Order: sequence, then structure tokens, then C-alpha cells
Amino acid sequence: TDTHSVQCSETERWLYLFDSFMNHCCDPTTISRQSSEQKERNEYDTVALKDIFPGDEITCDYLAFEYDCHGKVIDKCLCGSPQCVGRIAGFRFLSTEQQKARLHIVDDEVLLRMSEDPANNLLYVQDLKCPTNRVKIVPSDNSDHTKGFKMIASCSFEPGDVIYRNSSLLYPEDMDIVVKLDHHKIWLSKADHTVNRGYGKREFFYFDTFQNHSCSPNTMMSYISEDDYELIATMSIKEGDELTSDYEAFDEGLDGTQFKCLCGSKNCRGFVKG
Repeated sequence: TDTHSVQCSETERWLYLFDSFMNHCCDPTTISRQSSEQKERNEYDTVALKDIFPGDEITCDYLAFEYDCHGKVIDKCLCGSPQCVGRIAGFRFLSTEQQKARLHIVDDEVLLRMSEDPANNLLYVQDLKCPTNRVKIVPSDNSDHTKGFKMIASCSFEPGDVIYRNSSLLYPEDMDIVVKLDHHKIWLSKADHTVNRGYGKREFFYFDTFQNHSCSPNTMMSYISEDDYELIATMSIKEGDELTSDYEAFDEGLDGTQFKCLCGSKNCRGFVKG
């Protein structure tokens, strides 16, 4: 039974009936997806990751849903894929780079267990606390933008309007953060998505981590306390406009890094310190 089921707790296992006979591959042809409603009904969808033709074997990556392969370790994988990791013992035993490479297919339950295990020093954030009646996070239409997402206004604002109030998270410098944004799972770059506050602490802004920089921004941050702030409009903003801030206005540059600015503003400084 261990070989054909998945451990979901210390005392329970999931049995997938006919699906229990799907074999592993480090370059799988399918991925399992499950909505919150499906989870309540113990249902899920198996979705093709590539073209599958009649007669092709359908495979999955056991590491995508096994945090620790209790009773079903594969000491030597024979999938033959160029991406083969060799030993299939569970997601927890992969290197950080191997975990990042599988982030787009790994189950929420695996990341939650990883987050709960203090040995990993990782925080998995499923709720970015975005006030969607005020702002939205959408894919960036700038193919050169390193972040891939942007924040847009869900309604109009005038100069001086409080767009939203947000509470940030101060967390240890050596911790990693993975966030869930719609169907995307993103292993955050500390330099790109958080701010070094010194004394071994960094600041994470939840949904606001995807607000992009501009040297001529249309918003500004006003801190109320150490981890509470308001985002205030500095000019008229229409529904659908991208919201931007000047990173150097709230980042003291303790990381000692800089990036090439692509904001396109006539006031662009060329490089932004971080």
C-alpha cells in the first residue's frame, strides 16, 4: 500500500485508485491541479504538460506531491530524462536549485510541510492579502521587466488619496519566502522583492512586493509604525493604471546592490540602489 499511496499526515495516506499505477518521471508529461472546492471533495485534475499521443506513457513527478517518500523511496531512478535527479526520496531532499526548478508543479501541501519544518527556514505565503477592490497584481506587459508582474489600480484615485493601508512582515535575513499568486508559485529573490532593514532583518510587503519602481512614481509610502504604512497617490490615477513607487525613497540600500532602471521616465536616474 505504501508504494501506491501518498502520505498526507502521520496517520493517514491518500489512495488514488487507478492513478496509483502512474509511474514517476523527472520530466513528467502531467501535473495534478486541485482547487479549494475540489479539495473538499477529494477530487483533482490531471493536466498535460506537453503533447501526449495515443500509446504514450502518462507520467508524473513523485517529488511534486511527496515531501518525504515514506516507504517508497526510489534509490535509482530509471526514467532516462536529462533532468533526472537520481534518487527519489522526497521534495525535502532536493537541493534548493532542484526545488526551485519544480516550483511550478509542486503541490501546496508539500510547500506547507516544508514551511512547517524548522530545518528548512522557509515561509510559504498563500495569501498575499491583496485588497482587490483597490489594486490588482497582473502579469507585466514589459517583456524586459525582471519581475514579470505589476500592480494596477482597480479604481481611480486623486492626489492625496490613500490607495491602501498595508502591514509588512519583518523576518530573519536567512529565511526564504515562496508566495502563491494565482496559479504561480514564486521563490522570491531577496534583493528584488524584499528590503534589508539591518540587524539581521528583512521586510516583506505581501502583495505590495510586486509594485514596480519608477523614477517618476505616482505613489508614495507613508509609514505609520515599524511595519504599517499607507500608500498615497501623488498624482491622478485612473482605473487600470500601473502603480509605481521610487524604491530609493524607502530602501536605504543596505544590500549594496543596484539594478538598471527601465522605467522610461524623463527623470530616470539610470540605476537604482538597493
